[in-house]
Amino acid sequence: MKRSLSLCALLLVAAACIPRAASKPPTIQLQSPGNAVQVGLGDRVLVQSIAQDDKGVIKTELWVDGRLYQADRSEEARGQLVFDVIQIWDAAKLGPHTLAVRAFDADGQPSAPVSVAVEVVPPLPTPTPSPTVPPTPITGPVCVPSARFVEDVTVPDNSLYNSGVRFTKTWRVRNDGECTWEPGTQWVHIGGDLIGAQSPAQVPLAEPDRIVDISVDMVAPDAQGTYKGYWRLQRADGTFFGDQAYVQIVVP
Repeated sequence: MKRSLSLCALLLVAAACIPRAASKPPTIQLQSPGNAVQVGLGDRVLVQSIAQDDKGVIKTELWVDGRLYQADRSEEARGQLVFDVIQIWDAAKLGPHTLAVRAFDADGQPSAPVSVAVEVVPPLPTPTPSPTVPPTPITGPVCVPSARFVEDVTVPDNSLYNSGVRFTKTWRVRNDGECTWEPGTQWVHIGGDLIGAQSPAQVPLAEPDRIVDISVDMVAPDAQGTYKGYWRLQRADGTFFGDQAYVQIVVP
């Protein structure tokens, strides 16, 4: 009997020493655009990818020339087994560029990146008839500010907060235009639930291609339910620009 117990103990120790197989990272395929394609300056390029993982894909990132351009998260808390995403890249600079995508599983493990080369070329000139009257003199180019939402830094969609709890929502935004955001630029609530926030909120002045984080303090409402509020950048003259973003919480 003692010999049997000793043998069982040895088997248990040996089993504990066997290393567990490492979990496989997610995989991702880039459906479009194809490699070595040419696009016109100013075109909006659709970047479609399909990521898969047995544990669930939580996020897909689009990188342009080695810099994070856009991130899209799954609406499911633990991710999706198949995550099909279409992201849009604005071809704003002439020359060769590298577009890369990678996916993350529910444990934060990244896939191997998949990339393609894209060349931005000047658009074909459009023939125009000879003017019959002298054109109006142009005093100088007018730069229109622009902004693109990158990802939620804090408070993912449908985060749970008990009534009265204070929290800070942070969005990550990139200046995808050709001019620095002017003084007086603000982050303004444009619709939906305010969720105890103060609007407008100040934002840092961002030069072209810079990524900034915009934060707003909020308070969960007293009543149960789902709350969603929309925000957008506003110029000093009152005009809005760039992508709108939102925050969505649940009060149980």
